[in-house]
Amino acid sequence: MKRNRRARSIAGLFVTLCMLPLLLANMACMDPLPVPVGDSERSRIDPRLNGMWVGTLFEVPYILVFDSFDKRAWLMSAYGFGVDVEGEEPETEWAEETPEVEPATAAAWLDALHSVTIDEQVYWNYKTWKTKLRGTEFLTWEAGLVFDEDGLHKANLWYVWKLEWLDKDSFELYLVNDEFEDIGEVTKRSQAERIIKRNLKNPDLFEEETYRFHRIEPVDHERAVELLSDAVFCSFDEC
Repeated sequence: MKRNRRARSIAGLFVTLCMLPLLLANMACMDPLPVPVGDSERSRIDPRLNGMWVGTLFEVPYILVFDSFDKRAWLMSAYGFGVDVEGEEPETEWAEETPEVEPATAAAWLDALHSVTIDEQVYWNYKTWKTKLRGTEFLTWEAGLVFDEDGLHKANLWYVWKLEWLDKDSFELYLVNDEFEDIGEVTKRSQAERIIKRNLKNPDLFEEETYRFHRIEPVDHERAVELLSDAVFCSFDEC
């Protein structure tokens, strides 16, 4: 059974973020799939994803920005936030009022992030596209800032997520488990897609954790941008 990550206090979440360097390293260095899923040259963007979203990835608050690069793919920016609470739970009115759950809306997330001290911010970017496998939507994130020995960009980090819409303003992501069967050893996209298609209803195909994101409405974009102003680039080669 999947553990409900939202059933814990936001204060506890912020205390956990004192380990930001370790947690961000886990995200950057976790094993991706050896191939992408779907054809980025034949995909089509989903306008529902355009814009800014807030939630958590790997225990760290993130703002995701989906900016359509063309009709086929997005340039997706991921901004992670570390919170300096000096080992103590943040004494904020918001945290006291909602001690048992993570924020239920994007506005509440922004209230929470603005109520504490942002100690560190890290930024990654991805080429992102969507594909459907037997009616199930998947997103492939191709990591940017990955270079070969000549300093040229190379694409060899692909994170594949099942995308499940909760409503028009929220979705959940399920990361494909690179250790499921032999999907981590395939050499062709078609091989990975066959494994996924055969196992869409097998919960072991996906990592245990799920990640929920909420749409940041245009009226709150300015507040979100204020949080991004000090973000620093992180190259995957530096993991």
